[in-house]
Amino acid sequence: MSRETRLDTVPHILQKRLLLGKELVRRLPALSTPHSRNVWVALLALSAMVLLFALLGLYQALRMPATRSREVPLVQYRQEGRLFYTVELKPNGIFDTRELDPGRVYITRLTERINVSYTYRFTLDVPPQRAQFVYQVVAKFGYPDIWQKQLVLVPATVGGQEQTLRFAIPVAELVELLDAFRREVGVSPGTPVLDVTVRVDPAVETAPSLIAEPFEHTVTFRFEGEVIRPEGDVERLQRGTVTQSVVVPNRGRTLLLALSVIGTLFGVGMVVVAGQRLNVAGDALAVVGPDRELARARRHSTTPLVRVTRLPLEVTEAPVVVTVETLDDLLRLAEELWRPVLYTVQEGNVTYCVVDVSGSICYLFARHDENPSTSARQ
Repeated sequence: MSRETRLDTVPHILQKRLLLGKELVRRLPALSTPHSRNVWVALLALSAMVLLFALLGLYQALRMPATRSREVPLVQYRQEGRLFYTVELKPNGIFDTRELDPGRVYITRLTERINVSYTYRFTLDVPPQRAQFVYQVVAKFGYPDIWQKQLVLVPATVGGQEQTLRFAIPVAELVELLDAFRREVGVSPGTPVLDVTVRVDPAVETAPSLIAEPFEHTVTFRFEGEVIRPEGDVERLQRGTVTQSVVVPNRGRTLLLALSVIGTLFGVGMVVVAGQRLNVAGDALAVVGPDRELARARRHSTTPLVRVTRLPLEVTEAPVVVTVETLDDLLRLAEELWRPVLYTVQEGNVTYCVVDVSGSICYLFARHDENPSTSARQ
């Protein structure tokens, strides 16, 4: 039974009912199409992936420690050193002065000694309970990795947290030592180097702990042929911090655990919903006989299904007939309209219909059974 109906050919009251019927049909979920089923399959796969990653994250979060150690700064301190030197020359007829300023290149044979003044300062942001400093200046002269002679310019000396050390580097004696080495070995294996190192060993007691970080400052003088070339920074700053370990909650673990739990719940929910929707869609798409179709309809719907020997006149003579796509759609329409579903079985053809309360609109779904023998059991 099929009939094409236009709105301009029916009375005004039927137009309203027809529009209501079309709106009900529009509101039916589109689960009975293969396209929507593919969408739910994709959502099921995506939900399974989300659930898998969430479970992995949950496993990693549970393996992480609940707390972690963090270093909290308690005391900050600074160690500063500054080297100042002048070069004392031998009597000569070239220079008008016997003393040259730092930062230049000096003639080796005219240099008598290098006079050095080194200033050290230790500063602390809290008053120390006790402080002691040991100062020492050592020089190494020679060819690195071949031969070097060590000179103690300032022996180990105890001083305060601000100290000025004065000492001299005997350049003339070093040149004589270098000439003796060359006469002994017969060759010059490279460029001689003089490394002057100032070392300070502090022992500062504070309320949190003891500060004993050594301080070293090295300045280099290279004896390149007939000249002496200084290298290195004349100022050095070394900062330090006294810290204390405290135990704090592991925020990374907490965040990962929260995200993993949310992801797990979301994944499980989506898997359940997608599985149910696929089950409904699969039932709607499956081609079943009248027996199974009626059994499934009675199991999933509270709408009465009434078998009649033939359709009533309201169906055959209804002004408007709306054909729906699936039996599930017809059952939902019947629930919306609070009407029973009437059906007939004739030679393998099953016709279901719902008539609205006015009898002016009939909603119809027809099923053709490929195995007519199944109708004999209805």
